[in-house]
Amino acid sequence: MKESVMKIEENVSADGSMPFITHIEDFVYPKAPILRIRDTSRGIILKDGCIALMHIVGKDRFGIRDHWETPGGGIEDGETPEEALHREISEELGCTVCNIRPVGIISNDYNLIGRCDRAHFFLADAGTFGGTHYTEEEKTLFRNVDWIPVTDIVRRYENYTVAAPDGTKAGVQNCGRIIHKRDLIMIRRALVML
Repeated sequence: MKESVMKIEENVSADGSMPFITHIEDFVYPKAPILRIRDTSRGIILKDGCIALMHIVGKDRFGIRDHWETPGGGIEDGETPEEALHREISEELGCTVCNIRPVGIISNDYNLIGRCDRAHFFLADAGTFGGTHYTEEEKTLFRNVDWIPVTDIVRRYENYTVAAPDGTKAGVQNCGRIIHKRDLIMIRRALVML
């Protein structure tokens, strides 16, 4: 299935509005068939010279997680990627977004669950803040929102470490390694748009 996904995505999205950037094969979990595709919308959201990142901490089917992730999530039936961006950012950051600019599409595999995520990335400014609305799973994994200075974000992403129970520090583990690679590629693209 992955080969057909890649042929469809070679250069642009279905409506031609976003360039396809790259595909990241799962380099963390053992090779397995990719059985489905999930379209997502993700935001590189700016406020006062900083970019919002969700701090993911907890345990789920991927194992123990401690990493950053750009806010966003699945595109629902009948939604455009931009409509999903508005909904997801409202739910996860509790704010509206404005000055939305497409960054591109990147896909990545998760062998553990047999899924390819096709993420539509947007650069946008945070607007008016209100309340967040997390799903039950998000409530268990979202520790907080970290606003990282634009001038520091690449270095901090590259040097993110996790504190082990024994006090030692290690790099990001599990699916967080794939997510950090995906997000860093797209954050770098967004930074040249500023």
